[in-house]
Amino acid sequence: VGYQVNFFHLQFDISKSSSDWKTLFKQRTDWETVWPFDDEDSSSNIVLGNNGSLVGANIWKMLERATSVPDFDAQFKNDFLFTYQQFITPEEFLILLLLRFSVIWFHEIAEDLKGSVYVTTVMPIRVGVMAILKKWLFKQGHIFSIDKGLCETLYNFLQRISSIEDTDFEPLKRSAVQLMTFLDRISVEDKETELSLKEYLEAHPPTIPVVPKASPLSSCIQIDGKELANQISVLEYNRFLEVKYEEYLTPLSLVTYQDTPGIYKWLSHFDRMVLFVTLDVLQASSLQKMARNVDHWIFVANELKKLDNFNGLVEVVRGLSSHHISSACWQLVSDNNKNLLNSLKEDVEQINTLQDASCLPFLQPFLELLEKIQDENSIQYSLAGTNEDEMVWGQQVLFNFVRCRKLSEVIYRLHNFEFPHCIMQVDKIQDFLLTFELPIHLLDGPPVGGVSSS
Repeated sequence: VGYQVNFFHLQFDISKSSSDWKTLFKQRTDWETVWPFDDEDSSSNIVLGNNGSLVGANIWKMLERATSVPDFDAQFKNDFLFTYQQFITPEEFLILLLLRFSVIWFHEIAEDLKGSVYVTTVMPIRVGVMAILKKWLFKQGHIFSIDKGLCETLYNFLQRISSIEDTDFEPLKRSAVQLMTFLDRISVEDKETELSLKEYLEAHPPTIPVVPKASPLSSCIQIDGKELANQISVLEYNRFLEVKYEEYLTPLSLVTYQDTPGIYKWLSHFDRMVLFVTLDVLQASSLQKMARNVDHWIFVANELKKLDNFNGLVEVVRGLSSHHISSACWQLVSDNNKNLLNSLKEDVEQINTLQDASCLPFLQPFLELLEKIQDENSIQYSLAGTNEDEMVWGQQVLFNFVRCRKLSEVIYRLHNFEFPHCIMQVDKIQDFLLTFELPIHLLDGPPVGGVSSS
């Protein structure tokens, strides 16, 4: 069965959407005349906490509140935007918002009542839809950049709104023009980002980088320790920016390159860097040179801490903690450096208390916490006496918004991390860190660096 949505001269075919989406409409064969947002609040479609905050609701009630004016819950819209992809896709979300905007029953109102109904009911709904569209675009513009069809659908809708000759539509037309301008900017976002970065660098010139003379690079000992920490931080901050926050809704155990490429690449890079540190020590030709490399990496780890790159700090500390680095090597490391490393290990143990908003975070604890929240909080809010086999998605099923709030709190914190340092990228070092072929064979057998190695 194909379902068609047609209003404002825009038509959407949702017959190819998920089976859950079709089920949502299964018991609403009259949905074109009975607006799905008309249902009165009841225990079967919404549950509120003692303080009035949302505990559970079906998708219609969630959207009512997401488009409410004024906000019934100041934090609700942010929590909803961070987590809505647990329930519906961006395409489905847009269709429902445009359906909400249409207020398809308005044409049935008696002419003498239309003026007052428009002011008290219709206009607030439409203003609310435009407000959540604006918030959605500003927070998740990348979705529209990736999905050109979604972008085109919204742009066509906004064009239609902006062309309506009706004084009642003036506030909506202004909002539509503003959002169209933002959508236009998405297509040139990369150029504007480059321009703003150039302007920033001119106003805040970074320190001239220390470019290593050796070519090609074969060991990190050839790179100035402070510069190495700088380049690791630049590389990892760029990796961090590649993670889209809808990816955080995927449990850590289900992360794949196809579904969550940002997180997958971040975790793969972390594992590579841990190995990189270990193997950079092991590939030295003598115990003395191995100890020298250890000293170098301890210095780098301390510099990473100064840069608030806690992810890099954990990578280096774990790499140096490998059992493959022999005790004979550690005997040649200075006591001062060993004490410094022990202090850095203590920092790693209490990493969660050190990570404030101005840092590059160690991501693993956040991912584990997000997975724990999803394991301990069902996506559905169970209604007493309801047979789960008879539940209809979007009707009797209420989504657990307590879970959404908990997830949103963690995602919001991740979204607000900022790396506060201005560092110039050195391609020579970046390429070495990314492409150097690791001598994995050195991990075979007993710890490397016995007495005979000297």
